[in-house]
Amino acid sequence: MAKACVSCGTEMDDDDRFCASCGTEQPEIASPAVVANAAAVTAVAPAAAPTCPQCGTPITVDMRFCESCGARLSVAASEVAAAAAPAATQFSTTPVAAKGPTPADKKNGEVPPMIPPVLPPAAIGAFATYPGGSGGNQDANTQKQGDISRRRIIAIVCALLVLLAVGLGVWWFALRGSGSNNGAKQNASQTQQNATAQSNGSSKSPSNAAKACTSAPDLSLESVDHSNATLIATFSAQSNCAKKDAQFAQPGVTVTIKDGGDVVASAVYDFSHSPISFSGGTSTVKLAFTTMQYWRPYDAIRTSNTDVTVQTHGTPNGTVAPSDSGALGGANIDDAQIESNAQSALNWQLDNDADAANQFYSTTTTQLSSKKKDLQAEGKTWQYRDIMEQLLQMRIAHPKAILIWASKYSYYTARGFDANFYVILSGESFGSDDEAKGWCSANGLTADNCMPVQLS
Repeated sequence: MAKACVSCGTEMDDDDRFCASCGTEQPEIASPAVVANAAAVTAVAPAAAPTCPQCGTPITVDMRFCESCGARLSVAASEVAAAAAPAATQFSTTPVAAKGPTPADKKNGEVPPMIPPVLPPAAIGAFATYPGGSGGNQDANTQKQGDISRRRIIAIVCALLVLLAVGLGVWWFALRGSGSNNGAKQNASQTQQNATAQSNGSSKSPSNAAKACTSAPDLSLESVDHSNATLIATFSAQSNCAKKDAQFAQPGVTVTIKDGGDVVASAVYDFSHSPISFSGGTSTVKLAFTTMQYWRPYDAIRTSNTDVTVQTHGTPNGTVAPSDSGALGGANIDDAQIESNAQSALNWQLDNDADAANQFYSTTTTQLSSKKKDLQAEGKTWQYRDIMEQLLQMRIAHPKAILIWASKYSYYTARGFDANFYVILSGESFGSDDEAKGWCSANGLTADNCMPVQLS
């Protein structure tokens, strides 16, 4: 009769315990006594007929596993026979039967463990076995474990590939979403810039941005006015750009006004946020100058006699003044230039006001201030710019105010006063000292900073 291997399906005899192809043990297991007798046969088997070195069953050269005991045949049959023959001369060929329980043991109810048969050392050395099974079973199990490991590796690799594909997909969609958000933010930023530009009376659309140029325009002073003590100057602007509808949007632009060769106003402006927009090559520009940025009373600036220079790459000094009455505010120029311009302006003012001062030789007026350079008073050390600033502020509050140099008038020199002072007079005329004092009180001025004077 024949049967098929339960593992690989190879055809085998009905009494075969192990498959000759894969070495798998079959359901019917031979008794230990049969194994022991097979070992004895191995010891005396002739070398000419190869047999299994473990159980002695005849084998052929093409077998990988013994059909009887399932031992792995890892060497040629002729080598097995040669290895088994010397062993027969050294060890007894009489098999040692397994020792079973004696009648006395059974009578006492104790069943001692079975003693396995002793196998020839040559067979043990030639074929490694492990507890609980034969070498053939071990190799088959190793092969199965290898297959399982390979399947696990393949499964892990597949899982990693799936995770990688999912990760790439998530990254791609996130990248597209980020790009969309960035695009939206850029659009929003551009919209905000356009809105800001329009609120300043200009446009910063891409088409206008493309028309921007760096050539400074020519400015001509059209008129001057004031907002409190701030000078408001209005200019007509002529573009020097190649395109007549371009924009001038540069920072650090110094605008200087000269009257008769004297600097009467100068400040540094930033047109990058409030550009000058031209239409047909012309535009109108309004600029604000603080009392540290102009050095002549606004109503004494003769627009017909002024020159305006525009210089790029200027350096702002301090903070930028806020815009005032629709006019763009600027930053101060260098401190040394401010001091020099103020000193020149004071000398011009003395000459300009000399005729107005002559009327007070015989008429009473009021003195509002008396200062000189480096004077320690009112919590500071006075400089030319401070004296000029005070004069500008007085002229806004008292439009008739004039400036004199005290040493030129006997009222100061005859009384032994230190006459090296710039004196600001109200320019108002009074019939008596009491009337002059009444004017001081009416204007909220005390005797310390308002007193009757007659220059003769």
